[in-house]
Amino acid sequence: MTYLRLIAALAVLAAALAVARGPAAADQAVPPRLVPSVTVEGDIVTLGDLFDGDITRPEKVVAQAPAPGQRYILSADWLASLARSQGLTWRPSGPYDRAMVSRPGQTIAVEDLLDAAKTELIRAGMPANYGLRNLTPLAPVTIATDAARAIGVREPMFDAAASTYSAVLEIPAGDPNAAFVPLRGVAVPVVAVPVPAETWARNTIITREMIAIAEVAETELGRDTVLTAAELIGTATRNTLRAGRPVSAADVARVSLVDIPVLARDMRRGEEITPELVTWATVDANALPADAATDEAALIGKSPRRVQAAGAPVRRSDLQSLRPVVVAVLNRDLRRGEAFNPDDIHWTTVDASDTPADALTEGVALVGRIATHSLRAGQTLRVNDIAMPAVIGKGKLVTIQFSTPIIQLTARGTALEPGGIGEVIRVANTKSNMVVLAEITGPDTVRLAELPTN
Repeated sequence: MTYLRLIAALAVLAAALAVARGPAAADQAVPPRLVPSVTVEGDIVTLGDLFDGDITRPEKVVAQAPAPGQRYILSADWLASLARSQGLTWRPSGPYDRAMVSRPGQTIAVEDLLDAAKTELIRAGMPANYGLRNLTPLAPVTIATDAARAIGVREPMFDAAASTYSAVLEIPAGDPNAAFVPLRGVAVPVVAVPVPAETWARNTIITREMIAIAEVAETELGRDTVLTAAELIGTATRNTLRAGRPVSAADVARVSLVDIPVLARDMRRGEEITPELVTWATVDANALPADAATDEAALIGKSPRRVQAAGAPVRRSDLQSLRPVVVAVLNRDLRRGEAFNPDDIHWTTVDASDTPADALTEGVALVGRIATHSLRAGQTLRVNDIAMPAVIGKGKLVTIQFSTPIIQLTARGTALEPGGIGEVIRVANTKSNMVVLAEITGPDTVRLAELPTN
């Protein structure tokens, strides 16, 4: 009997252990976790919106939801206090454990608000061709996504004598949480005209998609204001036009497309334009400069006067002809009065437009001449940079010679300036004081090319 009781007791204990272990292992509690980003649709925020896991009362209201289209942030301290008050084991790990609560919304534009008010004001006696100019700026109104977009208009009033109006908008109409927007302003005659939907840059070709229709006060319209979208489509802007503003006929021009030669890449001054560097572009003839090159021959063989961008119209005044010339360039620095040696210069080919007009060109003998002032290596030599060594000083007495196959004459003179052999200087006859030009032929002789007439 005792044995049977022992067996029964063991069976009861095993069953109790199985019951105790089985459900506990299969249904362990999930600790609460913070939801960092919360989106709510209604007016309240619940405990279950902010925390996941095993929560006793997830439906408990803990905060008011933000307004439609708005959001706010719940701090770590606020969330920790909430968790303690609700018996949750969650604790923030740091100050950045926070929750952002957002509420989506649908926005009603200012234009829709005024349209709703205008409909009721017309019923109250306002002419249909009048537009509303509110005295205070209006802002778009955002409502809940599940709310009806109906706009209620209360107490619409129009004073025909003063052309003033007033009304109160209820948004959404009939909603307990509706927003009330007061309107008060002046009604003016308006005309629906096409305007830029966005700002148009200069030389923009206008398409139908770029045009919006706006009501503009008659007093703001000029004699040449464009009144229909058809007048704008296909034209090009002459100037930058602001969004929402009326367009005048002088602001646009009919597009006349032409093909012109342009550069295939950016080019610098001095580079030669060859056929492979020329391509074609289609542009509006109205936007072309008056002297734009319109044929390929005007470009080939020329060079830009300055950096010329690829793809842009090329003005004829921006081009120059290439004319190669050979000029002398110094290889070393020279001091004033120092003589030139054969190795002191080298000859290089450059374009004439990049060379001084008085540059020394190929064929000028430099050996034996001297520098008239200090010269730096690398500079192009000019006529005034060189001179023959002076053999006659200023004020020196010289013999003036003149000879032909028939006659030979000599006279005494005074040099009025220094010079070297081969240079022409001014000489004064010592008897007549007549000043003549003569070529230096020696240390004390000069030669006249012809006799003076006086």
